[in-house]
Amino acid sequence: MYFKKYILYLLAASFILIGCAPVQYHKSTVKPRGGVYHTVKKGETLWSISQAYRVDVKKIFKANGLSNARLIKVGQRLFIPGAKEVKQVKTRSSTKSTRSLKPKSKKSSKRTSITFIWPVQGKIISTFGSRGQKRHQGIDIKAPSGTPIVAASGGKVIYSGGGLRGYGNVIIIEHNKRFSTVYAHNSLNLVKEGAKVKGGQIIAYVGNTGRATTPHLHFEIRRNNKAENPLIYLHR
Repeated sequence: MYFKKYILYLLAASFILIGCAPVQYHKSTVKPRGGVYHTVKKGETLWSISQAYRVDVKKIFKANGLSNARLIKVGQRLFIPGAKEVKQVKTRSSTKSTRSLKPKSKKSSKRTSITFIWPVQGKIISTFGSRGQKRHQGIDIKAPSGTPIVAASGGKVIYSGGGLRGYGNVIIIEHNKRFSTVYAHNSLNLVKEGAKVKGGQIIAYVGNTGRATTPHLHFEIRRNNKAENPLIYLHR
């Protein structure tokens, strides 16, 4: 109950209307010392690469002067600061499970990593990032009203309702102790609090409830209750 109230407080405090300017990343003026070059292969994302090398995503952004996590291409060479050797990156095609990586040992049986899928297909009309002193905590994906919204990964519904100011009908799914996802402005929620859902399961329909001027899905990925750019985790 305390966790639920805490995450709802964070969401209510950080809510911003649609139309935020995209987050901007600037090329680093400092040349990285030590590292290797990784050639991007099919199915790899910036997130999966960072996990394979155990290097913070932000460091890879800075070292390569990237402006958008979705714009990395197959064949592109990325400098991985601090890495000592080229690693093999696990992708959906290289693992049996599309939702988690296999644990290294029996002792670590709990999921330590998650693969997210797109909750809805459509044009991104507002990106994650800052606008002046305010911040847009997720991405807004435009889609026709009534379009099915699916769970980005399996987990437990910890909130389903319309009690968050500005969000309209909202669903929050807790995936493990670290990750949760938020789905807002829904026309209709199909799952209730306490329900367990699978990745890809339809949980709601696109709408424009709350402070939304056009039908779209406001989608957030939160790690340790802190919003992060969903495009880092989603495959193109």
